[in-house]
Amino acid sequence: GMSKIKVLLAVLALGVSLLTIGSLQGQPVLLRGGTASTMVPGQTVVGATEQASTVGSGASSGASSAASHQSATAFESAPLRAYANSRLDFQSPPVGAVTLGGVPFELSEQAFKTQSSFPPGDAAPTQVTIGVQVPQAYRLHLLLNTGNGFTLYQDKVVGEVNVVCSGVRSNVASLQLGREVREWHSEGKVVDQASRPREVWRGVRTDAPALEGHIDLLSLDLPPVCREEGLSAVEIVDVSASSLNSLDPALNLVGLTVEHYP
Repeated sequence: GMSKIKVLLAVLALGVSLLTIGSLQGQPVLLRGGTASTMVPGQTVVGATEQASTVGSGASSGASSAASHQSATAFESAPLRAYANSRLDFQSPPVGAVTLGGVPFELSEQAFKTQSSFPPGDAAPTQVTIGVQVPQAYRLHLLLNTGNGFTLYQDKVVGEVNVVCSGVRSNVASLQLGREVREWHSEGKVVDQASRPREVWRGVRTDAPALEGHIDLLSLDLPPVCREEGLSAVEIVDVSASSLNSLDPALNLVGLTVEHYP
């Protein structure tokens, strides 16, 4: 008699457990953020972000693969030797195939500088147009700083960056001193801070061996037409003479690379 009662009690306990487990499926679960989320089999709640992700599902791995494919890009560097009109102001500048800030460049000891030229020329160019042929162009990377970017010109627009895609010329950036560009060194009354570019190289100056200068990387998204039809030219324009009535600041272009979808 006692053994039958024990078996009956065990069966009843098992039934209660199953009912309890079943009742939890689909019930709201309180997250650390204080909101309720429905717990579904095969999902897990991600901390305080209140997001759920499928564990081990084909849909999740497929989405990751698609995102990885979409983000995969290649780089095309444009050597500037044919456009250069001045030497870099560093004792040992980066030359050849180098990667700065995660972007590959093809650099030489020379650069293009507006308002400058090799002697005996005195052309003092205000712009340069660099021909490229890059299909599915996605982003433009420039190694760019100013020369004589004095504090007098803080927040002034000193240049612009234009591109040509499918015969259409588009402006992709106005170069405001202190936002898109800054001076290539920090000595004297110059604008040595800018919010958009990031410093990617620093080295000893040739004109002042006790001091250092730097090279900044400015990355600019290109318009959709460049992805659809390809990029054919990049134009760097110095507008200081026309807008500020001054030859200063100048623009120092050290390198140019186009990021594109392969």
